[in-house]
Amino acid sequence: MKIENARRDPNDPVSLAELAKRSGGVLSESTLRSLYNGRRSSGIHNPTVETLHAVGRLFGLTDGAAYFTSDAQAAAVDRQLEALNSLTRLRGPVGAVDGADIEAGDTGLGILARATTTLSPGGYSTWVEMTKRLLKLEESFAQQADS
Repeated sequence: MKIENARRDPNDPVSLAELAKRSGGVLSESTLRSLYNGRRSSGIHNPTVETLHAVGRLFGLTDGAAYFTSDAQAAAVDRQLEALNSLTRLRGPVGAVDGADIEAGDTGLGILARATTTLSPGGYSTWVEMTKRLLKLEESFAQQADS
């Protein structure tokens, strides 16, 4: 997990002072600097569960320490981050789908966002199931291509 993921605006770097402030006083700027730089000073080589929890919370994790103490939890969060990162390819003209009006900002990501917010519950469930089936087909095609 990268410290850049804690940014509210990807174009505006977050400072360690801001992260310390967001931690509600649990983490100091010097503690964050030591963690960021990998220094083994002030007991940082063996952070407490409270410190791990606070760092995880900075990245939006409900149980912040679990990311650092549970391989299964870390893997689940990493999969979610990979899925979110893959959505970035749907932005802008590069991710535009055939027939989309790029000038109106109608990109692949825009279409997906509208689908998640405007479909009825039944339509949304159908859309999710269709997406799951498409993913299985894509995986099957990829496996056949590798054979």
